Amino acid sequence: MNTGDQTQNGNRLNEWLAYYRDSDNFYRNIEQMFTIGNNDLCSEDPKVLGTGEDANKINPENINFFFTFEFPYEIPTVSSNGKYIPSVYSFIYGDTYFLCMNSEFTSDTQRLLYEVADNYSVDNDPTGPTGIYSIIKQWCVNDL
Repeated sequence: MNTGDQTQNGNRLNEWLAYYRDSDNFYRNIEQMFTIGNNDLCSEDPKVLGTGEDANKINPENINFFFTFEFPYEIPTVSSNGKYIPSVYSFIYGDTYFLCMNSEFTSDTQRLLYEVADNYSVDNDPTGPTGIYSIIKQWCVNDL
């Protein structure tokens, strides 16, 4: 299990390639399960390298080029626009259930890329998030 940060800057394709090339001897016959880390993110426009600062790392787009997994179940999407939420998935291997959850959604990520407000509900649960995290939570509840 890899908990993220395969790269230092998710927009440097050479770092993704180096991760796979340099770890080939170790992972050659081992299945990998990984999620995206904050350093694997790129700027809003994935064609722009960005500053490398954490505030500029908001877009998980490039993980889609280097991560392949056939989802046997429903995948999480934003219901209002149908955008896929990457690096959130589950699978069953033998008698074990695995759940991978991306927690790298800044306010800018939610607002600029997913067009979802990052705010807090004051209705039933004053501490409960209503943005991407509530979508992921509901997906997890349904998946479990």
